[in-house]
Amino acid sequence: MANDRSAVLKALRAELAFIESGAYHHPSHAPWRPQFIFQDSPTCLNRDPTKPRKPCSECVLAKFFPFAPSMEHVPCSQIPLNQSGETIDSLYRTGTWEELESALVGWLEKTIRRLDEEEAEEQRTCEHPVIHVTARFASGRRSEPEHSALSACANPECRLSLAYGTGIFFRFRQSYDVGNKPPNTHAVQHFWLCGACSQKFTLEFREGTGVLLKNRPDVSSQPEVLKCIAAA
Repeated sequence: MANDRSAVLKALRAELAFIESGAYHHPSHAPWRPQFIFQDSPTCLNRDPTKPRKPCSECVLAKFFPFAPSMEHVPCSQIPLNQSGETIDSLYRTGTWEELESALVGWLEKTIRRLDEEEAEEQRTCEHPVIHVTARFASGRRSEPEHSALSACANPECRLSLAYGTGIFFRFRQSYDVGNKPPNTHAVQHFWLCGACSQKFTLEFREGTGVLLKNRPDVSSQPEVLKCIAAA
């Protein structure tokens, strides 16, 4: 995921620099005809007509296509650029070149900023793998004792014995209603996912349910897997 994001960021920054340099106005590529956004920039896989054509599904921009590339000859021209749903294709037909460039630059800057923020957040998560969550146990019921939650991997299908220095620790802070805290309870519960499981799963607290084991959205495209490992 991080590698894909880096490739997309590199391409988007290159495209933004290409536009701002005025390359579409003073082209070195096919200067005898009007230029086409993306298709006539280094972003395009098929910019060079002398080379075998590659499928648009391999394009670094494919994640932004609103539908399968095979359904549209030029899918990058259908990427929504703003809240109004304007696209490169629609602005070719109804807007000026200045309006098209303005919308495209706005989309590029917004998308680059969002991906930069996602990358920075992922980096912070990697640097600080202990996750702190405030969880509310309104019913006053407790999950299994703290020592047993830490004695093995929280994934019920793994249960590998705890090995310090590996995997990821999670801390869920319990918050009870006033006067509802059971006696001799700890304010914090700890859970651990082993190295292998932490590559695929994470833990999450949900009000009224408890601590759940779920797929990590940044590494899995499979349907969400949810398993309750500690009831609220």
